[in-house]
Amino acid sequence: MNRLKNTESGVARVRIWRSWEFAVSEIAEDLAVLRSRGDLRKGGPFPVIWGTRQKIVLKVQCPSGCCAAYKVYCKVSKPWKWLFRFSPCGAETVNFQRITKLGIGMPRLLAAGDVRRYGLLRGAFLMTEFAEGFRDGRDFLSDGICAEESALRDEMIRRNLQFLAL
Repeated sequence: MNRLKNTESGVARVRIWRSWEFAVSEIAEDLAVLRSRGDLRKGGPFPVIWGTRQKIVLKVQCPSGCCAAYKVYCKVSKPWKWLFRFSPCGAETVNFQRITKLGIGMPRLLAAGDVRRYGLLRGAFLMTEFAEGFRDGRDFLSDGICAEESALRDEMIRRNLQFLAL
């Protein structure tokens, strides 16, 4: 699928029923090169940050020098489940755009898209700038790295409650 939209505005038009793709203009060529070489899958040249049976997250070094996090859904279980709903990557794209509009600091959304056939989800991807040194939300779960650091957890909750109120 080579219908990558170069958008100067940086706003993705997420669709529910058919395939869509979005990329900011400076990353569109890098993404096309990485896809053509087959680098954006498990076992490629980039390290896997996190992975499950359905999705993987890669730390990608783009040819232009940009460092990005690339999340791809390799296997979509129950594709009919997403028939009239956003895919997980589509929902994340919408949330990224909404949170950025509020002025909350986020990694920049570089590219996203869904692959659908007859409305059924077959694959999805999301690419953001790599946020070096940030904590993952799983670190604060009961078995996570920061589970016992109550001061750090309390500070994170205090800072984020104001954004939840918005």
